Amino acid sequence: TPRWRRTLTFLFCAIADQESPESAVEGYAPLLQHFEAERLVSDPNPALLLADCLEVAHGRGWNLQRFAAPLRAACEHALQHLKPPERAHLWRTLGQLGLDDRTGVGVRDGLPVIAWVDVPEGKFQYGDPAEQIALHAFRIARFPITNAQFQCFIDDRGYETGEWWEGLERMTPDRPRWSCANHPRETVSWYEAMAFCRWLDARLRAKREVPRGWQVRLPTEQEWEKAARGTDGREFPWPGDFQDGLANIWETESRLEQTSAVGIYPHGASPYDALDMAGNAWEWCANKYDARDNSKDAPRVLRGGSWGDDRIGCRCASRLHVPPGSRNLGLGFRLCCAPPIR
Repeated sequence: TPRWRRTLTFLFCAIADQESPESAVEGYAPLLQHFEAERLVSDPNPALLLADCLEVAHGRGWNLQRFAAPLRAACEHALQHLKPPERAHLWRTLGQLGLDDRTGVGVRDGLPVIAWVDVPEGKFQYGDPAEQIALHAFRIARFPITNAQFQCFIDDRGYETGEWWEGLERMTPDRPRWSCANHPRETVSWYEAMAFCRWLDARLRAKREVPRGWQVRLPTEQEWEKAARGTDGREFPWPGDFQDGLANIWETESRLEQTSAVGIYPHGASPYDALDMAGNAWEWCANKYDARDNSKDAPRVLRGGSWGDDRIGCRCASRLHVPPGSRNLGLGFRLCCAPPIR
């Protein structure tokens, strides 16, 4: 049962300390059968216990390769068949073990790997009340930037390189509240998100991975909203009314009360298959909340809601504004690849 999981995890540690790591792993290895689809659905608690133990073992540097494929399979099955808390638990473990190899979540050769989705040019229903406006074609990242991806910027001396911060307030890195590799990077300001975009644009441009005449940047709120709601004026990224369990927000019956691994609410996908555009973390947009505000620290727009917000905040047309230097455990960002903002 859930109440026994902590005790049994302590037992796992005791066996490892008093006997050997091998004894602990072998003693708990029979739980691997609970990663299988049928057992996982009938009772996920043994699988969650094993996940807890694997996180402990990973922290101690043990070889866990035998568990990698079954854990990945359990996570994939969980997307469709487990409730959000159990699903989030397994995907967090996959991230902690460095095994989340989905395209768009991790890194390769020291750079974030971005999974772009295409948003075609054309008109759409924007704002609340809605008005029809037209936009150019662009690409938007399928997932928010993750902790693993943001770490690339830090490791590449991004906070120490002046060209990324030109015209911005220089900041020093702060620790995210939830640092799992596949969770969205939160506790990040608009200034940091802008500097990250400049850095990645330069790095990808050097690899000829940015289309001519386009750039990697934060989306405008118009671009963000079209990517979230499509052309039919829907209220949420999914069709119809609010549905419990389609986004990591506070209001749901199975709320998590923290961020979750990106992309684990597949039924909440936008019309262009962008994920987490409702809940998980608010996302910085490039533009000011009030275009007439010419002050240096004019508030910037945030979209999408977070794990700590209700259904109102996760509506496609909802807008939030805070100063660009703000950092808290609900603020993140995703990337856009599009023509420069004029």
